[in-house]
Amino acid sequence: IYVRINSIGSGLWRKDLESVITDRLDGIMLPKSESAADVHRVDDLLSELEHTLGVPEGRIQLIPVTENARGIWNAFEIASACKRVACLAFGAMDFTLDIGTSYVKGGAEFLYARSQLVVASRAAGVLPPVDTVFPDIRDTEGLIAETKAVKQLGFFGKLVIHPDQIEPVNRIFTPTEAEVERARRVVEAFAEAEARGNAAIQLDGQLVDYPVAARARRILNLAGTLP
Repeated sequence: IYVRINSIGSGLWRKDLESVITDRLDGIMLPKSESAADVHRVDDLLSELEHTLGVPEGRIQLIPVTENARGIWNAFEIASACKRVACLAFGAMDFTLDIGTSYVKGGAEFLYARSQLVVASRAAGVLPPVDTVFPDIRDTEGLIAETKAVKQLGFFGKLVIHPDQIEPVNRIFTPTEAEVERARRVVEAFAEAEARGNAAIQLDGQLVDYPVAARARRILNLAGTLP
């Protein structure tokens, strides 16, 4: 359970936190995050509230939502501001307003911002970022196309605004049976090659080396966590 509170700039965020913090809460989403200072202010108050409620300090996670140019520019410092930060999220609607453009399906106006979030997240050592909402609720094919595109960029998740969007997004980010089987074969073949002193092999005509094997292990690990 994550709760999206109001932004720092709204002046309402303190009352929001005081109202929602319980021992059942998993995390907070902080919209319009612009700097590490924003994260630190929320982190400090969360620590106070956890102490008051007897919740282990640091248990409640934080997902800063970057929604303007300053937030995108400071993505690394936001992601690495404190240990509570689980991942970053992207808010495209406000971002387009801030940079003076408009939202277009499949447009290039988000490419830099999305790429910045992926690289900053990796550099900061947090989980891959979560992508922005897809506003056209009835366009399932458009949602699927955009979700596949951001997955390829390095995102691992997408915000949704309607129950009908949950299944397509979950399906795209879940490894298929074919992907799991392929990953298993890669891991087994590479382990056998390493035992023989080889660090690069071919499997079905494709190169398998350390990065490929590591990606295959990630897929198997993810598949192992799914119900």
